[in-house]
Amino acid sequence: MTRVILYAVCSASLLLTVVLWLQSMKVVRPLGVGWGDGTSGRAYSIEGRNGLIVVRTASGITRPPPGRYPYAVQTLSKWDGAVNGTIIYHRWNMTAGSAPQAPVLGRFVQLDVSGCWVFVLTLALGSVCVVDEVRRRRRARDPNLCRHCGYDLRATPDCCPECGRVPQT
Repeated sequence: MTRVILYAVCSASLLLTVVLWLQSMKVVRPLGVGWGDGTSGRAYSIEGRNGLIVVRTASGITRPPPGRYPYAVQTLSKWDGAVNGTIIYHRWNMTAGSAPQAPVLGRFVQLDVSGCWVFVLTLALGSVCVVDEVRRRRRARDPNLCRHCGYDLRATPDCCPECGRVPQT
């Protein structure tokens, strides 16, 4: 079961890497999904855009007061980090006007992650999958090892003391 999950995550990561690469080459248009709950004023979205994975959340969304006014942003925290800004975190309030006492219309968080990090994750997971497959095949070829857990069966060839399985001949 663990092997299936590992291969599924590796395949999904590889697919995401290919999609982000095709988006950066302008072959595939930006993709995304969003969902929310209007009664509690929450919204979420995930999209791939310009080689980035953009994750956004919004909470406490309220209707603006009547009247005309410019919307403003109050930055609560911002972090441009990692290598050349490939991970960007920004948290802010959307307000009805730029005055200090302007009503807050919602709190927002955005996390941008470069496709390079997805590629690194794909390489790491791919190497784990390859190592796992090499170990599994090595166990299957060696008659002195248990095919299930890899325990050395030279001292107990009739039954594996580690997992309790009877070796097939």
